[in-house]
Order: sequence, then C-alpha cells, then structure tokens
Amino acid sequence: MARQKNSSLWFLLLSLICSLLSTHSTAAASEDDVRKEYIVYMGAKPAGDFSASAIHTNMLEQVFGSGRASSSLVRSYKRSFNGFVAKLTEDEMQQMKGMDGVVSVFPSEKKQLHTTRSWDFVGFPRQVKRTSFESDIIIGVLDGGIWPESDSFDDKGFGPPPRKWKGTCQGFSNFTCNNKIIGAKYYKSDRKFSPEDLQSPRDSDGHGTHTASTAAGGLVNMASLMGFGLGTARGGVPSARIAVYKICWSDGCDDADILAAFDDAIADGVDIISYSLGNPPSRDYFKDTAAIGAFHAMKNGILTSTSAGNDGPRLVSVVNVAPWSLSVAASTIDRKFLTEVQLGDKKVYKGFSINAFEPNGMYPLIYGGDAPNTRGGFRGNTSRFCEINSLNPNLVKGKIVLCIGLGAGFKEAWSAFLAGAVGTVIVDGLRLPKDSSNIYPLPASRLSAGDGKRIAYYISSTSNPTASILKSIEVKDTLAPYVPSFSSRGPNNITHDLLKPDLTAPGVHILAAWSPISPISQMSGDNRVAQYNILSGTSMACPHATGAAAYIKSFHPTWSPAAIKSALMTTATPMSARKNPEAEFAYGAGNIDPVRAVHPGLVYDADEIDFVNFLCGEGYSIQTLRKVTGDHSVCSKATNGAVWDLNYPSFALSIPYKESIARTFKRSVTNVGLPVSTYKATVIGAPKGLKINVKPNILSFTSIGQKLSFVLKVEGRIVKDMVSASLVWDDGLHKYYSNIDPVKAVDPGLVYDVDEIDYVKFLCGQGYSTRALWRHWGLICSLLSTHSTAAASEDDVRKEYIVYMGAKPAGDLSASAIHTNMLEQVFGSGRASSSLVRSYKRSFNGFVAKLTEEEMQQMKGMDGVVSVFPNEKKQLHTTRSWDFVGFPRQVKRTSFESDIIIGVLDTGIWPESDSFDDKGFGPPPRKWKGTCHGFSNFTCNNKIIGAKYYKSDGKFSPKDLHSPRDSEGHGTHTASTAAGDLVSMASLMGFGLGTARGGVPSARIAVYKTCWSDGCHDADILAAFDDAIADGVDIISISVGGKTPQKYFEDSAAIGAFHAMKNGILTSTSAGNEGPLLVSVTNVSPWSLSVAASTTYRKFLTKVQLGDRKVYKGISINTFELHGMYPLIYGGDGPNTRGGFRGNTSRFCQINSLNPNLVKGKIVLCIGHRGGSEAAWSAFLAGAVGTVIVDGLQLPRDFSRIYPLPASRLGAGDGKRIAYYISSTSNPTASILKSIEVSDTLAPYVPPFSSRGPNPITHDLLKPDLTAPGVHILAAWSPISPISKVPGDNRIAEYNIESGTSMACPHATGAAAYIKSFHPTWSPAAIKSALMTTATPMSARKNPEAEFAYGAGNIDPVRAVHPGLVYDADEIDFVNFLCGEGYSVQNLRLVTGDHSVCSKATNGTVWDLNYPSFALSIPYKESIARTFKRSVTNVGLPVSTYKATVIGAPKGLKVNVQPNILSFTSIGQKLSFVLKVKGRIVKDMVSASLVWDDGLYKVRSPIIVYAVQ
Repeated sequence: MARQKNSSLWFLLLSLICSLLSTHSTAAASEDDVRKEYIVYMGAKPAGDFSASAIHTNMLEQVFGSGRASSSLVRSYKRSFNGFVAKLTEDEMQQMKGMDGVVSVFPSEKKQLHTTRSWDFVGFPRQVKRTSFESDIIIGVLDGGIWPESDSFDDKGFGPPPRKWKGTCQGFSNFTCNNKIIGAKYYKSDRKFSPEDLQSPRDSDGHGTHTASTAAGGLVNMASLMGFGLGTARGGVPSARIAVYKICWSDGCDDADILAAFDDAIADGVDIISYSLGNPPSRDYFKDTAAIGAFHAMKNGILTSTSAGNDGPRLVSVVNVAPWSLSVAASTIDRKFLTEVQLGDKKVYKGFSINAFEPNGMYPLIYGGDAPNTRGGFRGNTSRFCEINSLNPNLVKGKIVLCIGLGAGFKEAWSAFLAGAVGTVIVDGLRLPKDSSNIYPLPASRLSAGDGKRIAYYISSTSNPTASILKSIEVKDTLAPYVPSFSSRGPNNITHDLLKPDLTAPGVHILAAWSPISPISQMSGDNRVAQYNILSGTSMACPHATGAAAYIKSFHPTWSPAAIKSALMTTATPMSARKNPEAEFAYGAGNIDPVRAVHPGLVYDADEIDFVNFLCGEGYSIQTLRKVTGDHSVCSKATNGAVWDLNYPSFALSIPYKESIARTFKRSVTNVGLPVSTYKATVIGAPKGLKINVKPNILSFTSIGQKLSFVLKVEGRIVKDMVSASLVWDDGLHKYYSNIDPVKAVDPGLVYDVDEIDYVKFLCGQGYSTRALWRHWGLICSLLSTHSTAAASEDDVRKEYIVYMGAKPAGDLSASAIHTNMLEQVFGSGRASSSLVRSYKRSFNGFVAKLTEEEMQQMKGMDGVVSVFPNEKKQLHTTRSWDFVGFPRQVKRTSFESDIIIGVLDTGIWPESDSFDDKGFGPPPRKWKGTCHGFSNFTCNNKIIGAKYYKSDGKFSPKDLHSPRDSEGHGTHTASTAAGDLVSMASLMGFGLGTARGGVPSARIAVYKTCWSDGCHDADILAAFDDAIADGVDIISISVGGKTPQKYFEDSAAIGAFHAMKNGILTSTSAGNEGPLLVSVTNVSPWSLSVAASTTYRKFLTKVQLGDRKVYKGISINTFELHGMYPLIYGGDGPNTRGGFRGNTSRFCQINSLNPNLVKGKIVLCIGHRGGSEAAWSAFLAGAVGTVIVDGLQLPRDFSRIYPLPASRLGAGDGKRIAYYISSTSNPTASILKSIEVSDTLAPYVPPFSSRGPNPITHDLLKPDLTAPGVHILAAWSPISPISKVPGDNRIAEYNIESGTSMACPHATGAAAYIKSFHPTWSPAAIKSALMTTATPMSARKNPEAEFAYGAGNIDPVRAVHPGLVYDADEIDFVNFLCGEGYSVQNLRLVTGDHSVCSKATNGTVWDLNYPSFALSIPYKESIARTFKRSVTNVGLPVSTYKATVIGAPKGLKVNVQPNILSFTSIGQKLSFVLKVKGRIVKDMVSASLVWDDGLYKVRSPIIVYAVQ
C-alpha cells in the first residue's frame, strides 16, 4: 500500500475522529451478526408494580415473534426510568420507533473518558467549615471503577452507610466495599472483555480512582507522584461516601451501560452524580444517554456534574449541554512542570513534561529523520516524526531521539520507547499551547520549534552529539487561572441561547489516587506504577465541581439541583477574557468558589416543570414529554417556555449580524440569605451599543424562601462578533453574579451552527499553522465513511467491493472464470457466481463482488490483488465562456478534429438536442471500437457515435431512464460544453442569448452513463473507463468526484485515468465543489488533469421592489414575470405549528416549516443559507408566489442560482431593511422583477465553491492544475429535467445556465481535444503541460489561496497549441514516482502488467517527477534547500534558445535554474535542468513563476512553497 509523504501530519485530529467514528462489524455470517445494540428509551418509570422484562419482551415479540425476543433483550431499565437495550436490525429498530410508549430509539455507542493543591487554589482550604451531614452525602461516580485499597478510600472513623442507601456491593473475590466505598457495581452489556479488563468494579485504568478521590477522597499526607506534587491529597468532601458504577473499559464506555448505571444510582439514593465522559452532543436531548440519565436524576433531586469535553480550543465543541446538568470546563492552577535538556556543548533548553526519571550522564543524540526503519518501508521524511515503527532500533537503541511532534507527543515518545531509545526530545511541530505537561514512558521533554531547530543544528554540525534530559522541576504558573487549550468551548450547539460550559474548575496537573496496576504514563510497557498520579483534562475538572456541589448539599440538604448549580455559578470567580479570547464560551460563569457558594444570597431555582416548559418551547411534543415525565404534562401557549425565560443563572443571546436587537429575559430569584434584605441590580461591563435594563432593579425580601421576579432587557446593536457583561444583585453582604453571556452576532440562519471553515478560521487565530489545518480537515473527510448494518439476511450484510488487480494480462483471458475462482476460494462454489457483480476485462483487470467485511479482508491478501475498496457513490460536480478565454468561433482548426473522440462519463445525453446534430459528419473514425447499445428510446448518430449505461446494483428510481438518455441534464450540459455543435440563438428563456458551442464542435462523442438520481457508483465508473479505453476514445471527461480523496489505487477515477494514460488518453477531471475549504480538491492523481472553476464576465441581478417604491438589487436567475404587487410576509410570522414548527425555525423557511394557509399567494422573506435553495423550495411547496432570501451566511454572491419560483438573494443589510418595512407597515407588498444580465468586471477569479489545494495525497504536487470557465455556463439541457432541478417546477428548456467545476472540466476537455487535433501523437502529459504552461496568470489579490485556488492559471486553448516546450512524462515516469511514494514492486507489476522494478536507481521522488509545476512543503520558518529535476522537450522552432527567468521570487528565497539557458537544434530534442530553492519563507505560503522564453514562446510554470509546522 502507498505510504503518503508526511502522513504523520494527519495525527493531531485523531482524538476528534475517534470520538466521531463508531465501529460497525458486518463480518459474521449469521442473522444475529447484523444486529446492533439499540437503546429503547420509554421515559418515566410507570407508577405501581410493573414487570419491566415482561413488557419489554412483549414489545420485542411484536417485532419478531416469541422465539427470538428473550435472546434479543440485553437489559431492562426499571428502577428509576423505563426502557431497555435490545439487539435489533435497522428494520426492527424502525419498527420499534413507531410503537406506543417509545420516546426514542438510538444506537448504544461508546463514550470516551475526558481526562491536590487544586482545592487550596480555589480558596477551599483543608480547615474549611464542615457539617456533620457531610458524612451522609453519597456521590455516585460513573467511571472506570475504583481501587478500594487506596489510602484515599480508607474508612477509618466512618460509621455505617446512611439509612437512605439502597444500593449494594456486588460480591467479588478481589473486591470488597467498606464504610467509605459503600456500593460498587460494574456493567458490560456486550460481555466482551479484553485481557486487561478486570471483571469487577476494580479499576485497571486509573481514571475512575483519580476522579473519585478528587471528589471525595480522604486526607492522605505526603502524597506525591514520585516526589512531584508532594503534599496532602484530599477530595472536596473527605467525609462523603462513594458509590461506584463502573461503566468504562479498555474499549470505551457503552451507552447501554451508562443508562444502566444512572438507573441504579438514582434508585440507590445517591445525592450527586459525577460523570467525566462524553461524545459529541446529539441534536436531541432524549437521544443522549447522559442527558436522559441526568433528567431523571434531576426529577429525583440529584444534580449531575459532567465534563465539558477535551476538544478545545475549537468552538462549538462543548458536550453534555443539557440545562438540567452542570457542564464543567477545565482551568489551570498555579503548578506547572519544566524539563531541561542539556546538550554536549553545555547549552540548556527548557521544555515541558513530567519526567520522573533521574539523569545518568550524557547519551548519544540522533535525529529521527536520520534513523528510518527502511526494512519496514519507512524513509527519513516519516521517521523524523517518529511514527510508530518508523525508527530503526539498531540506530536509536541507547540514544536520545529528536522527533518532530504533531500533538502532545505521546505517539513520538511511545515510538522512541518501542525502538529502545533512552529518551526523546519532542519538537513542537504544531506550536500547540504548552499549558499542560504530560507523562511519557521514557525521559522526554517537549520543546518549542525554535529550540528544536537549534538542537537539530547542533546534531548536524557535531561529529558526536550528546544530550541528557534532566528530571522535571515544579514551578509556579503565575498566569493561572486560565482555561487550557484542550478544554472544549461553546457555544451550545443544541440550544444556542443557553450558555455552556456553565463554569470552570481545576483540571490541569491534578494529583489524585491511582490504580497501582496502571502505568503512570498509561502506555503499555512502562513499568512505573504509583499510588498517586498527575493528570489533566475536563475529567479532572468535573469531580472538583462534584465535590463543591456535595459540599453545598451538606449545608443545604433540601436544595434542588438547580439551586445548587445556581449557587456555584453566581458565586464563581470571574475570569479574564484577555487570557481566553473565547471568553464565556471558554469559562462560562467563571472559576468555582465552594466557600462562597454555600452562602450565595439568592438562587435561580428551577424544577421539573420549568424544564418541561422549556422542552415545550424547544418543540418537543406533548406525547414525548408525557412519556419522559410519566405525568400529564401539557404544552400550550400558557406553558411553552422560550429558552430566554428558563430560570437559568446566565443569559445568552444569538442575534443577526449587525442588526438591532430587543430581547427580554424573564427570571425569578429565591432568597436564601438574610430574611430581610434588599438587593440592587448593577450591570457591569455593558458593551458599547447595547442598553441593558433590569426591571425592577431593586428587590426587597422579607423572608427566607421568598421568590421575586424581574426582567432583563437587552436593546441596541453590537459592533463585535461577541460581547458580554454581568448582572450583579448586591445587598451589601452578598454579590450575586449572572453573566450576560454572551451576546453573539451571527449571520442570519447560522446561529451557532459553525461549519468547517469557521473552525479553520478560528484555529488559525489560535496560532495553528495553515499546513496543519489543511491536513486535519482532509483527515476528517478521508476517515468518515458510512456503514450500513440494517438488513436481516446474510446477503444484506454484504456490501459491494471493487477488487482491483492492475493491468489486463497478456493473451486470452477469461476474466469471469478467474474472478469466480478467486471468490470460490473465499466462500466455496455455491455463492461465488451470485456474489460476482461485474468483471473488468477489456482495459484492465478487476471485478466487483458482494462481500462481508471478513471476506473483503481475505480477498485483500490474495495473490494478484492490488487493492480492495468499497463501491461508493461519487457526486456530480455541478456560450460565451469560450470567447472569454480567447477561443473565438473563427479559431484555426484542423480536419483531424473530426477524428477526435471524447468519452464523457456522466448522466448520459439528450441525443435530439441541436448541439448533437450530425449534419455534415461522416461515419465514425476507423479506430472506433465501441458500440451503441440498442434502445427503443435512444439512437446514436455520426456525432454521438457510442452510448452505454452502467448500474451495477440494478436499483433504479422512478425518474431514472434505463438507457443512456439523460434525465438529469448534467451529462447533456457537459458533453455539449466540450464538443457541442454550433447552435445560433440559443438561450435560457432569453438569458445568455447567442451561439452555443463546444470547444471542438467537429469532434465525436462517446457516452458512458455512470450517474443516476442516487449518484455515481465506483463500480460503474471503473466499468465505463474499462470500455472507453478499449473503445478507442482520445480524451476522457469526468465531472464527478468524492468528497474525500483516496489513495491512488483505491480511487476509481485515478485507477481508470492511469490505464487511460497507459493507452495515450488524457483524463480531464473536475476539482470539486467543496471550496473555499483548503485541502478539499479531489481527483489529484498526477496522470490526470484537475480543473478548478473560474468566472466569466457574465452575471445576473434580480431586483426586489417594495410597496414603498424602494428597490433592492439581489442575485438569481429569475425567468418569471410577476405582474403587480403581492402581499409580503416574514417566514418567522408564518410557522406551520401543526407540523411542530415555530417562528424561530420557519424564519429559515426549512422544508415543511411554513404554513400554506399563511403564505399561499404571498412573497415570503426567508433567512437562507447555503445559497437559499432549501428556503426557495420550502416557499414553493407552501404555495408562495415568490421569495426574498436574506443571505444568512454572507456568502460571496459570485454566481446566481435558478429557483423554482420568483426569487432574489439579498445581502443581510437589505434583508434587515425589508424586515423593518414588513414590521412597520400594515399591508406590506412587494414584487420580484425578471433578472437582468450585467458584466462582471472583476472576472476571471475563482468562485468560493471551487475546491482548493493543497494536494492531500502527494503534498508536494500542486493541485488543482489550472482553471477553466465554470460559472454561468450556457449549454444544452435535458428537456424533461426542470431548469431549477426542483420537482414540481414545470419550466423546461433546451439550454440551461449552470455553475460548478463540472462545467469547468469539459472546457479543459475541449481544449485538450483541440490540442490533440493538432498534435495527435502527443502524450497525455504533453497535452497537459501545454495547457498548464500557456495558462493565463491569475491574481492572488482576488484569490488569497493563490495557486491552491487556480493552479497554473486560466486556460488559453489557442496559445496551448503552440507551447514551445513541454514537460513530457510517460508510464515509466509515473511508475518511478509511485516507487518513491512507497508502492511495492509487487503492486506496481500488477498495475502495469510488466516487470517494473523499484530500486535506488529508479525510485523517483515527487520533486523529480517531470511535472509542469513545482510545489514544496517545508518546516515552518526553517531554512530549506531543495532541488527539482526537470526536462523539457522542444515542440517549437527547431533551432531555438530559451532563457530561464524567475518572476516574483519571494523575500528570503533564492531560486536558481541550472543551466539557465537551453539551446535546441531539433524538434523533439529533450534537455534537462535543475531548479534549486534555498532560504527561508516568512509567510505560510509564497509563490513565483519559472518562465522559459525564446522571444516567441513563454513557457511558464508556477513555483509554490508553503509552510508546515
């Protein structure tokens, strides 16, 4: 398999990916194996006696009979709430969802653990006042178990458990409870234990012991981790009792077990629940086990304290966000650890780690890049990152290794440890904030990039470099407290106007009890064990809040969970936004102060009915809520509670960007201070532009428990993205803080649904390198895949896999027989033929088969197999444009153009279109070997000379036509753009009027229909390539792609294009429509052409006229004529309440959210996002006559869409003015005018939708290659497909205007075919080189991503015919390149079908591939010296001399070309040169151009250098 260069840069987001990816197994062959565990949640426990198991079994019997019901039932929840876990198929799960009494059904997934001077740091000393009731407090800890023999859990001086305790201590031979640990249970619903799992509540991991002792551990003097953190270890409530519920194991924490533990803990009588784990939040509170458990805990008077998550500093990463639980972020304390590295030259560098090892002299020092494990297939460019197994033990054993780290350093340290190193110095390659130190399995220190560079220089300049890593020292962190980078941030992604996290608590460098059988570094092979350990994480913060809550409970045993939470939040110590730019999204109300929290003065109390009213306001149905509560809850106008009226101790508000706001919050406070007291309200830090009023601003109480209400009004406009203030109620004794946190400006429609590009922007602001972020987001895309385990038969667990076997063998080949034989080896002869879906045999070797996961793995290991990968679906990447690129109708052409055959892999074609008229065409070229399958509704002609369709799964939707005929329009559009004939007076209902034509009107078209209403299957794409190559096409055009680039021989387009290249055929591909996200480019193989989109000088404007005669200009392609004015309504005023929608949803005009009775016959104002397509469709379905779409995401309006009704997309400012007109006018009216076509004077530039580089597969190969027109392209269309592509739109046309890289690709295809018509013997690489080196340079001012947006520039087909020089390459060059990329000889021989060899002599690095561009990724701010080898072939004047010039060489870089003069004496002569890049770059990305100039031809190649940290 290919080893990707710099692949370790993908490591940083691994923890994020792990939390998202769940594992689904479909390998087994029995019916039970397709079943997964689902949780069937049924709400409140029924009153009176009930037999849960009997009820649940009966429900299962209704699904699949009595025979299987009992074996399917895994667990019943019956003690505190109602529900069960059962093994179900997808179909059975859907049946269960519809049964009476069921609230929700969702998979039982795994959660992950979120991983003491700390109490003193928050002002909670050992001598604090305590009550005797503390000993009656029971804390339920849901975690990884406990180590009962730890001194922290000694029960000396404890009496028997409190009488309220109803729990048990399950009897185990190796575990006993005591009067401190009064109960213990463990849960493992799947019964799958690993060897390291202890089948009892005993903790084998250490995490549960640590959290339990932090919350309620007894006092232990002289506790330390091998001398670090020496002092008294203690929990927040040392006299409290602990009940242990072990739910977490070596493979994670199952949802089924989490609910079982909540069920028991509530019934057992615990007072506080501590829960230090979590997953990315569900969009539904009742599909989240923690939220479900915490709700029932709240009903029973129990507060659940939860960790906020360790996915910071990314915004919208906070988890456990239910308003009835406490979400705790982490804060630092004044302890940090430094570890010095001393070199042989006596220089000392300070780094970060907790290193308990004692130094023992100096050791040899080696750079990881100098010690690759070459036998394992690694090179220095990987071993420098100390990837697992990348280091050669013979070279590093007994030495200290310098590694470039790409995270917290765990992987690098473990790799060095496994290789036998005595230590490691980890250079911080990502410039991560060093706000916490880690423990490694060997002496280690994490240093800055600057210090790492100095050590690397010392190694390279010293004959015998040595070093020593000193034992860590503990120093004071004077900046504390602040929120560390790992702690998850808000805003809350479920209920946007509810602030989360709630508060912070110490979570960095926490000393607490540990399991003495777990290594302190938590890495296997590390033999160091200890009774106490130092950890960091929100897992450590959560039990601090748990302990503080228990402390309050010991003083106020009757207080509700909400009152305790309020006391903690309103007395929290304010934190600094200067230290944490995310402000309250990082720290909530502030840092806990347990002593002050006991006497808060006032509390914001709330009980079950308040939360039920809140849920009514969130849109939950009465039926669902009655199941959850077990009572007769009612949702009505009188009881529906908006989030702004939930009696919460903070105030949060999201508002439209730069719009005026007026929002009222209703609150009540309960007096728990002095009986007679008067509180005055003060707003501290009110931001500029906002007016915050409190009415009344004085509250006078006369008794304890008295409740008084007030309202807080926020009015005005904010000038920043986020502002905050505090409301303080002060009686002279108590100061009672509530954060007005935060008022957040958002683009209408976005609220807090931050997308990937927002994350990227935020992380860039946090100091992460551009390069690192490119890698990470590519990683997410490449790892997330969809797995289905829904079916109920053995066949249904099989998926289609493509088995790629490389080149077609020489001689006669019975492909089907060979492939069937291979399948028989996997599962016998009985099933082989039925499993085989398709054989590829005409141009290359392989097949498609239905396999289970296990069978797929067997197939991977068989002789002759290059790769096996799922048959996935690709998506379509969706004329004056030719004139715009200087390619007029009258351009010189050759007679050979009529012999050019373009193979179009797309949705088919509409053969009757005038663009495909064959008048004047002779018969097909003699080389043509293809066919036109006979169809009753389809015939070929001398223009369309071949047509086939492919549907390997045989599943057609009603709209699919079982022939090559195009029912979508996309294939017709791309084919006519590439090679359509000249059609005068073509237009879309008058728009774009002119002559429609393709790039090569005389060329022939061969149609390969691979795309359908459900997408484009890999199996069909490969089948089409197989045929097209064998049929004799000259150019292949494929405007499709996946969202995730794959390894070259696991990508159907790359495989097909490779075999096309072997046969002299260039494949032109679309770059993708996932821009402007970096690393989003697809179709990146070096042997194919990757085409981005550019604009032309055509754009469309659509005016909206209001009843007050004001006119606003928007964008769309509106063909409708509206006569007169129509009533105008705001979508938020027309909700479909019967469908469960409210105004806060209908304002976005989501599907079915609008009430037809209110909007029919009117124009609807919608807040739209993603271009407004959904909003327009929703308005269309509801019967509106038009829609005005306010651009809620402030997307660049650089292309116009066609909507199914009169529509215009306006900016947020104009939208605000129209909204004001509606609200201030008794009968608002409007009209939407027909669009007008205007000139785009900025063109050409790359639109945002066009995917960007860099190349995620081979990083130093520039992609995309170039751009071509892809915006507002007029071309032929299928007349049975609506022009808006929206069902119900009855407008059809022969020509349509489309935008996308799908439109750009056929422009490049046509240009390539044009070159081929002049130079029929040129190789695919030569044609590609000609297009790239003659492309028109584009402006980095218009496109800040520069070459990552536009590659070599915009195509110029006329100049490309005469490029002067070409960078040529053939199969052997690409094979050598693949050798250098790490592909094995065995695989390459299968691919090429010859005796290819990889050796030192032939292995080609990417820098030596003869490519028409130069790309280089380099370490951030480091000096570089890189040599590129190239050769150019003369295709210009026979006798010519070219001189090299480097244009725009960036500051700090020296670019030399040797030789810089090339003198040719004949056509076809090839001369070589080297280009050397030396120096250092001061920006993340710089570029220049190399130009070879002979006075007639200018041969330009981009040079791009970009930084990776």
